[in-house]
Amino acid sequence: PRSRQRPQCTMSSTRCASGAVGGDTKAADGSHRRRGLWALDLLNGGGVGTALRFLQRSAADVVLLQELRVLSAQCGAKQRAARAMGWRLAIEPALPTAASSSAGVGIAVRHHIGSARPVCLSALPELATRVVSQWVGAVCRGGIHVVSAYLWTGEGVSPRNLALMHGLAYHLGTLRGPWVVGADWNLTPADLAAAGWLDLVKGTVHAAPAATCYGRTLDFFVLPRCCDGLVRCRLARVVSKSIG
Repeated sequence: PRSRQRPQCTMSSTRCASGAVGGDTKAADGSHRRRGLWALDLLNGGGVGTALRFLQRSAADVVLLQELRVLSAQCGAKQRAARAMGWRLAIEPALPTAASSSAGVGIAVRHHIGSARPVCLSALPELATRVVSQWVGAVCRGGIHVVSAYLWTGEGVSPRNLALMHGLAYHLGTLRGPWVVGADWNLTPADLAAAGWLDLVKGTVHAAPAATCYGRTLDFFVLPRCCDGLVRCRLARVVSKSIG
């Protein structure tokens, strides 16, 4: 364990445009370790190539990835590429389309940190191609559950986004121990609150102070309210102390 004191996390949310990785923050900043903190990065890079390049730079302990667009047949090769860089990569494959592929999400965990995938997630078809969940043996005694999600684009609180949100809430309710959801919500924190989802999961938004997408904040973390005060968020890096 990095620290026996009350855990804290630093988290960052990054959306890449025009192939740029990391925006104006330094993903390679590893200073959180010297302070006994854990770091989670959040990235929608619009494809697995950008995600792998980001993993080469990121000094985080866990990276939550959206819109990987990796089909089932390609997962093994991409996971081997991540492993060569020191990451264990869990992928929820993308949906094949006539032109290419759509969605697909992932969670990358440092190879020396234990992780496992909950088996219950496969029973929730509304989460297919858009949600992946991992137990990560870090941050606190007993570990934490980390979830990466990608909601449907340009729909707002649509019926299928609501179905995804309710499926995600159900999944969170099955978990024992603290959890963190990092997502490209395609909704603002105010949208989530107005839909009643934050109350449903008893969660709090942790968002970077700067907008993540064309002047709007759409990429951010949600944690249980019991974790309030243990997390701070900045653009491209979320940092946290241990919990419990």
